[in-house]
Amino acid sequence: MVIFDTNMILRYLLNDDQEMANRAEQYLNAGDVHVTIEVIAELVYVLRGVYSLERGQIADTVKAFLCQVQCQSVSLSGPMPGHAGVGAGA
Repeated sequence: MVIFDTNMILRYLLNDDQEMANRAEQYLNAGDVHVTIEVIAELVYVLRGVYSLERGQIADTVKAFLCQVQCQSVSLSGPMPGHAGVGAGA
């Protein structure tokens, strides 16, 4: 299982960092990528507030992305078992 953070998703969607976008695409093609609901909320916030995308464009983009991943809420009791997070720090 690989867990994407907001930064990894943004790089994939915006393709503004070719190395990270390629890495994200490799993980997505391999399957078993997970994201949390909280990351999706932050993604929407950044796409609207920082990149000034329109609501409809954000909705279409996020829906298409969610078809490629598993989405779940984060546990407040600690990290998810088998967590191999991927993002800016990984």
